[in-house]
Amino acid sequence: MKPEKLILSAFGSYAGRTEIDFTVQTGGLFLITGDTGAGKTTIFDAITYALYGEASGGGRSGAMMRSQYAKSVTETYVEFSFLYAGESYRVRRNPEYKIVKELKNGKLREQKVLAVVELTLPDGTVYPEKRSQTDAKIEELIGLTKEQFTQTAMIAQGDFLKLLYAKSDDRKKIFSKLFHTDAYWRIQENLKRRSLEMDRVLAENERAAEQERARVILPREELKELPLPEAVEQIGIWERELTASQETVREAIRRLTAEISKAKEVNELFEGLRDCEQQVQKLKEEEPVEARRKKQLEAAVRAERVHVKELRCNERLDERRQSDETVERMKSLIAEEKEAHGRQEQDFNTLKMQSADAAEADAEKMLRIREQLPVYERLGEAVEREQQAKQAYESAKQYYERAVREGASRLLAEKNRQLLLEEKYVSAAKAWERASARSTEASAEYEHVYQLFLKEQAGILAQNLREAEPCPVCGSLTHPHPASLAENAVSEAAVKAAKEQREQAETARDAAYQEFDGQKSAAAEQELRLEQAKQQFLALAGDTCGDREKELYTFAAQQAAEEPAAKKRSLTERGRQAERFSREGKKHPGETGEAVDRLKLESLKRDWEEDQRETARIRAELSFETKERAEEALQQLTDEADRRTKRLADAEETLQKKKEDISRQEGMLTQEQTKNAGLVQECLELEKEYRQALRDAGFSSEEAYHEAFLTESGRETLVQQSEAYVRNRVESEGRLLTMQKLTEGKQEIGILAWETELEAQKQRQQELHEEILAMHTAYETDAKVVERCREYFAAHERLDAENQVLKRLYCTADGRLAGSAKIDFETYVQRRYFRQVIYEANRRLLTMSGHQFMLKLKETENSGRKSNEGLDLSVYSLVTDSERDIRTLSGGESFLAALAMALGLSDIAIRKAGAVHLDMMFIDEGFGTLDAQSRKQAIEVLSQLAGSERLVGIISHVTELKEQIEHRLYVTRTENGSEAVWEE
Repeated sequence: MKPEKLILSAFGSYAGRTEIDFTVQTGGLFLITGDTGAGKTTIFDAITYALYGEASGGGRSGAMMRSQYAKSVTETYVEFSFLYAGESYRVRRNPEYKIVKELKNGKLREQKVLAVVELTLPDGTVYPEKRSQTDAKIEELIGLTKEQFTQTAMIAQGDFLKLLYAKSDDRKKIFSKLFHTDAYWRIQENLKRRSLEMDRVLAENERAAEQERARVILPREELKELPLPEAVEQIGIWERELTASQETVREAIRRLTAEISKAKEVNELFEGLRDCEQQVQKLKEEEPVEARRKKQLEAAVRAERVHVKELRCNERLDERRQSDETVERMKSLIAEEKEAHGRQEQDFNTLKMQSADAAEADAEKMLRIREQLPVYERLGEAVEREQQAKQAYESAKQYYERAVREGASRLLAEKNRQLLLEEKYVSAAKAWERASARSTEASAEYEHVYQLFLKEQAGILAQNLREAEPCPVCGSLTHPHPASLAENAVSEAAVKAAKEQREQAETARDAAYQEFDGQKSAAAEQELRLEQAKQQFLALAGDTCGDREKELYTFAAQQAAEEPAAKKRSLTERGRQAERFSREGKKHPGETGEAVDRLKLESLKRDWEEDQRETARIRAELSFETKERAEEALQQLTDEADRRTKRLADAEETLQKKKEDISRQEGMLTQEQTKNAGLVQECLELEKEYRQALRDAGFSSEEAYHEAFLTESGRETLVQQSEAYVRNRVESEGRLLTMQKLTEGKQEIGILAWETELEAQKQRQQELHEEILAMHTAYETDAKVVERCREYFAAHERLDAENQVLKRLYCTADGRLAGSAKIDFETYVQRRYFRQVIYEANRRLLTMSGHQFMLKLKETENSGRKSNEGLDLSVYSLVTDSERDIRTLSGGESFLAALAMALGLSDIAIRKAGAVHLDMMFIDEGFGTLDAQSRKQAIEVLSQLAGSERLVGIISHVTELKEQIEHRLYVTRTENGSEAVWEE
């Protein structure tokens, strides 16, 4: 890959469009020179950004590269053309940023430009894929990742001595990325993980064996003297003896149970006989109650006939009362209507007089408005001139105020985002502590639950017993006293649940730590962005805000408060705004031409004020602000006259309707009074009929009638009670006769002695059952313990043998093998690449140093058995034939050694990348430390490296290099940004 042309627009320190044509330098060595900060390194940053979307240094993204000197309407992009395999390619890339666009109405609006990359192929077509696929295609063409490209094509400023003086651990990280040796590190980690896992499995095996031994049950003391296998055999003998005794007791229980059952059947017959006699006697005692019930039912039937007459009389009385109330209500309503009619008549006369007065006043107003209408034409012209002057003034003022407001907003946004990230960092730390505590508690709870579970095995076995099904322990079909389970017994599901909770807590703890670590890094990065925003705002605001931090934020808050209300942000929104500023790299435009802008603003403001005074003078002559308002007022006066006429007609119509309503209501009152007189006569006749019905039914008074009256449900209840009494009497006497026949010739039997003996036999059965269960449980448990312990011991021997082999492999790969050099597997592989790098470096270093010294990789036998020295360097002096530490090199020697190392690293990286044709290299600074002779030798080596086809650019401000290098690209910095020009 060989560069042809580079175009920078509003990128970095380059404010406008700058074009650098590399075809004028077809091959060889050239110098990029200029003052410090002029923008020399930005050229390589632009190339790297065009290819990979990032600058060569890790601290600047593409969004941060928009030039602070660029005009708000200037586009930001980089266009890079290069040759690859004899064919020409072009890449054009721009970051995400904001640009000012002028609308059709002349107003300016800020518009967001999205990040875009475009790859033009040799045939002139554009690669038709999205940005991510285009980035991948460019990387495929170059054959190098961004990290490899910056390591091989650019020996960046400040990186010369990093690799030279780096410790083995630091070199290891660099080589891991460059040579992709992380696979060997993963082998180390895999061996480590497997070794730790094997240790855990062995510990688990030992713990399980110990737990099995703890489960041994010895039901009698004499078993403690016997070996466990013999004790198990003796327990089996005792279990069989106890089972035989239990069968004898069962037979006795069956016999006693049968005798007691027969006796209870006879005794229950005599108990039933006594119950029947008591029931019959109780019903005989209730005969007087039944007689009173029949008498009450007969009186209720007579009262029902009287109740019909009473209901008819009461209905007519209710109608009469309602009619009386209606007559009184209608009289009151008619009186109120007549009074309201009088008031309406008075209001109508008043309205008639007021309408006449208002019509005369409105006629005068309408005449005055018609006389002022022509003056509004002059007012419109004056208002238009005033608006044009105001718009010109505000448009000119807009640019000046925006710069300070946006700078303040960015500073506050970065500060607020820092506060948010600090809160998240503290919250994540607390969450990690809580998750760690919960993980510890969950582990302790699991161990506790597991121990309880082992103690409750007998109770768990008894839970599954069912009647008429044989016991798995004794074979019995009945289970009168199964072993009980403790209230706090733990099930196997509870053990599994506790184990799952422990694993979940450990997962949550690890996730909380990852979150804590991420928030910690984010807070540190944000602190750097805040400092950058602060420095940019100080450069923009100058002395206005003071130099103390408190004054800085106070001034920024005042400026940001001037934002329109619709643009203000909450704390969280300002945090997101800070992220956009960081991505877009937003800068304020320079304030050039400030004095001229101020004079123009003052002149425009005076013009505006003069137009305002002229408009005010014309307005003073008018009654209304605009002609439309005057015409609207004239129309309102006309409409009001029409409404007055309509209100007068409506009032007269309402007065007539009220008079007609009063006449209609008086007619309805006469009808209601006639109806009321008829109801009075009908009520007198019904009252007589009701009194006659009382006498006919035999009731001496209304109180006697009301006392005898029952509702239909009450009468039904009495009938049901009487029928139930008769039915119970017949049934009870029938059952008594039956029980007398069943007990004839029999007598009651005493069963107390049998029940006492039965209880004793059951107690003995329970004791035997418990002994058998204990023996059986001990036998089953101990037999399994013997079997499982043998399995654990055999597995432990096999696992221990595997672990010994695995540990030796891990110690070898991790550099921990006793008596060997402390070099891990990845470092061992990297030493092979490092030797190749040193070989290539020494080829050039011998020439540049005049065959004074060369670099040498320390041998493992000379490392002193110390760790992390596998990639350490030393210096071999060809003059004294001695070896010394790399840090003893002088400044000039260090530069030559570092340059040679970087060139060697570039050669090996390109060779490892395969089919990579990289015909360019940039070397950034460092030549100032060399004397004339060393500098000359270094230039010769670089010239040989470049040849006639390869471009090698030296970025430096050293004056002597201008005399030694023929082709020079001058970079200068002006008030309007950087410029780059080839020397002619």
